[in-house]
Amino acid sequence: MERKRVLVTGGTGYLGSWIIKTFAKHGWHVSTTVRKNTAPGNLSVFDEITQSTGVNIDINYADLLTPNSFDNAVKNIDVIVHSASPFIAFGTKNHQKELIDPAIMGTQNVLQSAANAGIKKVVLTSSIAAMYGDGREVEGQIIDESFWNKASSATYRPYEYSKTIAEKKAWELAKTCSIDLVTINPGFILGPALTSRQDSSSIKIMNDFVKGKYKSGIPDTSIGIVDVRDVAKAHFLATVNPNIRGRTIICAKVIKFIEMANAIRKKVGDSEPVPNSLVPKYLFWLLSPLFGIERAYVSGNVGFHFDISNEKSKKDLKIQYRNWEETVAEHYQQLKA
Repeated sequence: MERKRVLVTGGTGYLGSWIIKTFAKHGWHVSTTVRKNTAPGNLSVFDEITQSTGVNIDINYADLLTPNSFDNAVKNIDVIVHSASPFIAFGTKNHQKELIDPAIMGTQNVLQSAANAGIKKVVLTSSIAAMYGDGREVEGQIIDESFWNKASSATYRPYEYSKTIAEKKAWELAKTCSIDLVTINPGFILGPALTSRQDSSSIKIMNDFVKGKYKSGIPDTSIGIVDVRDVAKAHFLATVNPNIRGRTIICAKVIKFIEMANAIRKKVGDSEPVPNSLVPKYLFWLLSPLFGIERAYVSGNVGFHFDISNEKSKKDLKIQYRNWEETVAEHYQQLKA
């Protein structure tokens, strides 16, 4: 029986590399796309995946911003997993160039190449960010797949905005091109990395914990977290299950950042430079620029709390989530090492 063939975009990324490994472990023929200027060191992750799974990874060059760039990569492919999109939660200087254009144009170019090649199924990595833009928007609510982010804009929470409009563009194109689209909407992704890249906000924020950036106190903020390996598995399960439709939230649990710090101390030891207390909102608002965080984010997120439903993922994908405390501790220990 001929092996199924999947194209995973953004293969050197934090999530993309785990998606590739998951498909390879299940015996799929895996292709990926990277940019032409990708550093050779970042490509070594594919050699490591091949060594552990026995599956060679086909590498194609493509650019999210270039029309028809994915045409060659999609040849003879059965399904596409489009995970390539920047994840920069804070600190972008040019929101349009760094976040919005790659998210929208990349989605458009990948789906157009899929349609041209007659590929009928695409699994898109979206985000819980496409469902809410700040804490005020969802205070006291339980977020589910029916929610759409209405608070973000090109100037306020541009990452969240980029994920929202990219997913909306994907649904529009899927309808026009008769593509069976499924979106995976993960919470904040944590867990050990396969790649050495450091440009994901997931890795940056955990590095901030390792370096003791918040050891004097952390704001009262809620966040839905999930293990990167569970998110990768969800992409695989959504691909192989023909009955999966629409959007699916992938989230193990909603916690507060102080709980993440407590989990690290519990698993790693009391001597770690992680916070053990909350910092008052007004004080963090004043100091937030020193941490590379916009004051508008503090105003809209600190002190507001919500929950996130993962019922659909457990029912339809049969996901059994990893223990979130072990995820946090394992990620922390990897970066510390």
